[in-house]
Amino acid sequence: MTKDKKYPKFNLDIPKQGYILAVRRGEKDFIDSQIERVQLMRGYTPETACYTHVEILSGGPDSMCIMPPRSKAINIQEFYKGRYVKIMTIDSVVYEKVYRYKVNALYNMLCNTKYDNMGILAFIFSFIKQNPNRPFCSEGVTESVRKVYDWFLEGIPADEVFPATVVGALETITKWEGIIE
Repeated sequence: MTKDKKYPKFNLDIPKQGYILAVRRGEKDFIDSQIERVQLMRGYTPETACYTHVEILSGGPDSMCIMPPRSKAINIQEFYKGRYVKIMTIDSVVYEKVYRYKVNALYNMLCNTKYDNMGILAFIFSFIKQNPNRPFCSEGVTESVRKVYDWFLEGIPADEVFPATVVGALETITKWEGIIE
């Protein structure tokens, strides 16, 4: 991966409520490897396909993580320690000042459900369908942002959005990227 910009060392002033966190594939993680493989097969670039998880941040160290077996509150410094992440926001002054708080609240409401375990298999096998009542990580991000900006990701159905789709979205800008130490 190439970085065009040198970012300062990670600190808790960077992750703001309503920002999007994208996590790069773990080195020895089988599921991450399969998600990356499928994203590459679907035409995503290696720069975006290597991101296999996304979530909406709650600000500071706090986040809600949509991950098996059930969504849970996490401390990103502990949970993603040693992982390469990208922190993004929607490229809008109004989002930055007003809507990111609403998006965070909407995302946290979605997190009060069981994880869509079939969603992982649906990424790998097209004949398996996702459960519409249980969000997958990128689906949760997309649905939450679309409550404020219905044009987010150009109308791609939420259940067809991959983590790489969110990372490569033209509507986002990167605030920070690097390894959380």
